[in-house]
Order: sequence, then structure tokens, then C-alpha cells
Amino acid sequence: MTLRKLWQRCGFTEGIRTELSDILYETGTVSAKEYQEEEDYLALGVAMGNPALGIAMSEDEEYSISFKGPKTAFDLEDEELYQKFEVGDRVKIGYREEYKIRTDYVAPNFEQKQDIDRWLSDYIFVSAEKI
Repeated sequence: MTLRKLWQRCGFTEGIRTELSDILYETGTVSAKEYQEEEDYLALGVAMGNPALGIAMSEDEEYSISFKGPKTAFDLEDEELYQKFEVGDRVKIGYREEYKIRTDYVAPNFEQKQDIDRWLSDYIFVSAEKI
């Protein structure tokens, strides 16, 4: 028995690879926008019975925008997109489909791995254009 056959029987030769589709498009809308101001605050507390002043904290501004289409939905943090669109705008959403492919050796061919399984794992945002 070859080493590859033994490893395959033990499950050590299985692999996963990722493939992306070409850019696909669908019509959708801007479903939500949210702006959160920058916040600075100071943490106060008690340490061993004595008042203590903690570390100053800061949270950056956040510009959140959501796009919804018949097939996809994206929640993004992007100031440029936030400024460009309003809630309810119709948009052309560009995206890619990400697929995972499971590969392994299949008896009796232990020279080259073959695709065993393929599934859609994610949608990757590419662009949005106002219609």
C-alpha cells in the first residue's frame, strides 16, 4: 500500500480550495444607514478600596450602510458609500460568489486529487451604483 493510499484512508489528504465567480450584478436598495460619532470616555473604578482612574478610551466614527437585493445583503462600514447614497435609493449591486471545493484522492487514482464536493460559502461585495 502506498503512503498516499494510507494517508487518504486516514483522512489526511483532503483539501479545501476557494474559487470566486466573475462579478455578478443585481438590483437592490439601500436598506439602512447609521452614523455613530466619535466618543471619548474615561473609565473610573475602585482598586483595593481606593478610587482609581482608568485608561482614556476612544471609539472612532462609524459610517454604516446596508444594501439589500433579492439574492444578497451587505452591511458595510464605508464613509464614501455612506455619503454617496440615501436610504431607499435603488442601486446596482456588484458582487462575487465565493465557492469552497473539497478535494481528495479517489481510488484507484492516487496520482491526482479530484473535486469531491462544492458549495457556495459567501457573497463578496464589489460595488454599488445608483440607478
